[in-house]
This record gives sequence, structure tokens and C-alpha cells, in this order.
Amino acid sequence: MVDVTAEEADHDEERAQLIEAIQDNLNGVYGQIADLGSEVDDYLAEYRYDEVKQSIESLSELIASNSVDEVSELADLCADAGDAGRAAEAHPVTDKLQIPRLLAGDLPPVAEPTGDEDYDEVVDSLRNREGRCNDHIRKLFGCAERLWEGATDAARLGQARQANDAVRLLRQLPAELSTAYSLWERCLVDLYNENPAHLGEMGDMVRGFEVWLTGRQKDGSGVTD
Repeated sequence: MVDVTAEEADHDEERAQLIEAIQDNLNGVYGQIADLGSEVDDYLAEYRYDEVKQSIESLSELIASNSVDEVSELADLCADAGDAGRAAEAHPVTDKLQIPRLLAGDLPPVAEPTGDEDYDEVVDSLRNREGRCNDHIRKLFGCAERLWEGATDAARLGQARQANDAVRLLRQLPAELSTAYSLWERCLVDLYNENPAHLGEMGDMVRGFEVWLTGRQKDGSGVTD
């Protein structure tokens, strides 16, 4: 005779171990997302555009990884008969999560100079535009944290629909991050063209490289790899 009780116990143990392993992996990814968000704050403040771009690419790779598929797997594992009542009664954790959007037309206009005394107004308007893009990128990284947390929380509750909704929004983030970076980069160029000093140390470094490159080209030595 087959010991049904023993088989069920083994199945429950395997299921619990799988749930624990998936949760550990998802928690690890959340930690990586949080770390990227913390790092990008500093990079944005220092106009370190290469590092900001790398952070965006790293976040996009996490979102495209197989770990995202584990959210749905976790939701299915937790949505068995024993958890069905709890999942149905639980308050949805992802209903209010949305991706912030920013288009070029949403940025404040650049001030029109009418004389030398209006130069500060032009610079201020350029800084305002850069600041909007800067804040938007920060919000997108924060959004990634909240969406990941919302997706995994819903999955733990067996809320497959809510978990999948959060995953769907997560997969839209890379495109918005790419657009946001392009807008921010354009604002940096505008500030740099006004005066490299507006970008602090980064502006000085870029200006120094331009001077060096121009000198190489003038003396005919060229640039080698």
C-alpha cells in the first residue's frame, strides 16, 4: 500500500525548499536593485554620465534576467489550496504601482536671452531641465525597487495576477530608462556648451580631454588604440 501521507509530506517539504530557494534569489536581486539605486544617486550628482549609463544597463539586465520568471513560479507555488484563502483575502500590493513618465515636451523651456544680464536666467533654466531629468532617473530606480518588492510580495501571497502585473510594468522600465538617459545627456551637453564648469569636475575632465585631443590632431600625431 502506498503511504499517501508520507508522499504528501515529501511533496510539501520539496515545495517549501523550492519556495525558500526562489525567495532567497529574488531577495538577492532586490538587494542588487537597491544598491544600483544608491550608486546612481551619487553618479547623477557628480554628472558621471558613463557610470549612470552603466547603472541603467545593469538594472535593465536584471529586469531581463531569468529571475523575473521566478516571480510567476513563486506565485504558482504559493497559490495552492492551502494558501488560496489567504491570497484571496490579502490586499493587492501592486494596484497603485505605475511607471513615471517624462518626455522632452515636459521639460521647462530654456530661457531666451535678451542681453548679457540674462545669462544667469539661461543657465538656471538649463539647470532646471537637467534637474528634472536627474530626478526622473532617480524615480525610475526607486520605481524598480517598489515594483520588484510588490511583485515578490504578491507572489508570496499567491496573488499571481498582481505579481504578473508588476512584472509587466518592470519589463517596461528599460525603455523608459533609455529615454530618460537620452534626455538627461542632452541637458548635460547644453550645460557643457554654455560652460564646462557647470558640470563641475566632470566638465573639467571632459574639457581637458578635448584640449588634449585637439593638440594631438594639430601636431599630426593622431590617436592610437
